[in-house]
Amino acid sequence: MTKDPNHNDADKRPLRLENPTLLGKVVGLSSVAAKAVFSGVDLVLNTVADIVVDAEKAFKDGLDPNIDDAKIVAEREKRKSRPTTGKDSNRKGTRRPGAD
Repeated sequence: MTKDPNHNDADKRPLRLENPTLLGKVVGLSSVAAKAVFSGVDLVLNTVADIVVDAEKAFKDGLDPNIDDAKIVAEREKRKSRPTTGKDSNRKGTRRPGAD
């Protein structure tokens, strides 16, 4: 049997990562960081895609003539029960002292 000059015994030894060199540490850490960044980007893109799909569906549902416009019942009832006096009643967020 003749030995192949292109293959030596070092190719058959298992790769050992017990004591990596500085270059090995840098490569290992950068690959972990790259994987984390790509996972984060993938998560963000999937979330944005889901939001776009939901928004498009909501927009198309809004164009449906069989669906009525939304009415906030509790807010309408609250406004009807409140007496309107003067110009302060039209301004939102204004309170008169002692008007409780």
